[in-house]
Amino acid sequence: YQPWVLLITDGEPTDEYQNAAQKVRKAAGDRKLSFYAIAVKDANITKLREIAPLDTPPLPLDGLKFKELFKWLSDSVKQTSRQKIGEQIELADFSGWKKKQA
Repeated sequence: YQPWVLLITDGEPTDEYQNAAQKVRKAAGDRKLSFYAIAVKDANITKLREIAPLDTPPLPLDGLKFKELFKWLSDSVKQTSRQKIGEQIELADFSGWKKKQA
């Protein structure tokens, strides 16, 4: 199984991030990891799009629904651990924590 990286952020980097972003995108593209950028509050989605793999755009958290986010994470990891190698992975539903787009 490939590792998961969950970045929970406001999208405002405090350090140089471009090199790390390239490495994340390459590793995700090579299927060496799954990367999820979780945007909190009024996150800088533009910056997060520079980091997140193209096929996994940033996911905005609805308010402070961290409990629901970590329940989703737990359910998704359980679901993934039951999959056979090569099977399509179906993640748990985001609706309990993901902000609905206007």
